[in-house]
Amino acid sequence: MANTLTDDVTSALKDAFPERGVDDIRPAGPSWNDRNQTVGVSFSDDQSAFLKVAVDGDASRITRECAVNFTVLEISSYRTTAISPNGW
Repeated sequence: MANTLTDDVTSALKDAFPERGVDDIRPAGPSWNDRNQTVGVSFSDDQSAFLKVAVDGDASRITRECAVNFTVLEISSYRTTAISPNGW
């Protein structure tokens, strides 16, 4: 895994996917919100996902995004894999 990961991302990955092996973690590009950190994750089973962490401890922004994602999921090919409304 990349050496530039924050402890928040590492902890969230372990909490969200404790049984999955991780092959690669990469930046997901620039963010408009410095209070979040998003990374792309490649798992050992050849599946990929994005992980977003509220690095300031306020998961309310991500919780709202998840509510929107669940609404959009029915018309989208994206899938939410894990959510923690209380933050990780």
